[in-house]
Amino acid sequence: MLKLIIKIYIKYLLSFLKRDWDLEDYPIAVRYQDPALKPPADIGQVVAIPWIVMIGNWNQMIALGETREEALQNLRQQFEAYKQKNHPLPRPGTHVPLEMAPARHVDQYAALAHDFITKIVVGVDPSFFFISDSSSLWDFPYEDKAEQFARIKQVYGVDVSDIEDGNLAKIFARISKHQQKVD
Repeated sequence: MLKLIIKIYIKYLLSFLKRDWDLEDYPIAVRYQDPALKPPADIGQVVAIPWIVMIGNWNQMIALGETREEALQNLRQQFEAYKQKNHPLPRPGTHVPLEMAPARHVDQYAALAHDFITKIVVGVDPSFFFISDSSSLWDFPYEDKAEQFARIKQVYGVDVSDIEDGNLAKIFARISKHQQKVD
């Protein structure tokens, strides 16, 4: 932790020497977590990914990977995507407040979302997750996409396999529409 704090201060001071920052200008923390260690039983079916990388003081910039290199590449892609959207980059080392994604559409289906997480994402406590309008079925640890689509069809009687991005707001809307027709 002290090492990261020192990195944060150094990167902050160095940031005044230039105006256009790249990922290398930010304090990056890399952590290995042993996948053999079991998570607490009360958080459900969580799959430990061995490598975690993040930008210090910028909690949204975090990535995972099976290898250190994969995690760093995933962080680079996330950083570049943020930069491509013309978001102003925060000065390296400064604290970036956490921004919650909007959940206007998902909130319309609160009861369905709870039911869905309970029945489809087996072993996960629905109150443990925040679901936004951009949340995806693939944000949860799954064995296979086809199996999840089949489970949704079996439980709710709706085929959502054409929603390839797994967007939960779209899936909830389709299930809700189907349930209204049935009632």
